[in-house]
Amino acid sequence: MTTHLLGRLFLLFSAVLLGWGTVSAAEQPSRMETPKPRIQFGWVMDAAKQDQLFAKLALLKLGDTRDLMIDTLGKPTTDRVLTPKAKRTFLVRRVNYYVKRVNANANTNDQIVTLDFDQVDTLIEVKSNVDGHMISIKRGSYPPGTVIGTLVNVVPK
Repeated sequence: MTTHLLGRLFLLFSAVLLGWGTVSAAEQPSRMETPKPRIQFGWVMDAAKQDQLFAKLALLKLGDTRDLMIDTLGKPTTDRVLTPKAKRTFLVRRVNYYVKRVNANANTNDQIVTLDFDQVDTLIEVKSNVDGHMISIKRGSYPPGTVIGTLVNVVPK
């Protein structure tokens, strides 16, 4: 048994001396995390239009109608009624304004302003993942009539 153990140690020692199984410093992976690549957007809303969108968004109130929202902000990129797959019951009407898009397909890196409306088309929720304009006003957090601009700083300083 000791001969077997000595044989294994000899093989291990030989492998280390000959450089088998070792990686040179140039080949070793970096221990530092590499920065994520910058996202290349395929389409970006003009900066002046972005400022205008957020300035007008600040004037909207929770409880405003979808028609008033469209009159204020302009035609949205998408306007859909969401329903669960199993039942065809109304969940929410979701309106999106794309500010930056990676490509035409749905993408988690897109930067969007999302407005949700209830069954009678009144504004109940506002979200934005746009850089410098992060917004998350959840349903029922504030009473109808609350001005969005008083809740968050939607206009850059």
